[in-house]
Amino acid sequence: MRAMSAICLWALVVPAWPATCEPGLAELDTALRLSVRGGRVDYRRLRAEPHSLDDYLQAIADFPALSLSGCSHAAKVAFWINAYNAIVLRSVRDQYPIHGRTFVGLAFPRNSIWQISRVFTRRDWVVAGQTLSLDDIEHRILRRELADPRVHFALVCAARSCPPLRSTAYREMDLDTSLEAQTRRFLSDPERGMRVDEAGNAVWLSKIFKWFGEDFLRPDAASVGDLDARESSLLRMIDDLGISPGLRRLLLAGEIRVRYLDYDWQLNDMQKDAP
Repeated sequence: MRAMSAICLWALVVPAWPATCEPGLAELDTALRLSVRGGRVDYRRLRAEPHSLDDYLQAIADFPALSLSGCSHAAKVAFWINAYNAIVLRSVRDQYPIHGRTFVGLAFPRNSIWQISRVFTRRDWVVAGQTLSLDDIEHRILRRELADPRVHFALVCAARSCPPLRSTAYREMDLDTSLEAQTRRFLSDPERGMRVDEAGNAVWLSKIFKWFGEDFLRPDAASVGDLDARESSLLRMIDDLGISPGLRRLLLAGEIRVRYLDYDWQLNDMQKDAP
């Protein structure tokens, strides 16, 4: 009887383990299907039909930290990518239409997410029992703790030069396949991801690689010709994907330089000329 009583008491004290590590994904899928087309976002639609996005954010706010700690690495990565992208959507939606208004925003387009005061640093968001900022999720959790550099092709900070936003949520069961597809999709885009200039012996990469190139650094990285160790790692990683014969030819020739594409911080609004 004492053993049974102890078990019953334990059941009352310890929260029930959730049946899933993916809370609220049906609601997030609905919000994404309603608002995302070709990687762009219909923020007007999000304002008109806010419930699905808000319900998802409430679901991840209520999700117990203890439960998340027991999830697989893939489930955690998917969870935090989805959380980041949803918070960005909510941040823009709540201020839409965006017009230039902040001091920091003077360096950015008038309709940029940077016009929202402290949008990346404000700790306003409760996720799995923690009060966090977007920077906390990206830099501390995803980049440092979970450390999969492919998240850079899945996180979307509402800029036109960001990777395209998917119209479905990320999931544990096919995370690796999804991140691989996102990587290929982004690097195959000559305007945002990579452009190979064989005549000029140059490869133009997204500034994401300039800002976060160390995340892609291989243990055996070394300088090669005009390339430093970071650049060499980046190009080897991209070449391994087999998406650019031009890049392979430049690498074999041994004369190659890395340059960076301009980053367009205008809002990734579905309406190209939206305010």
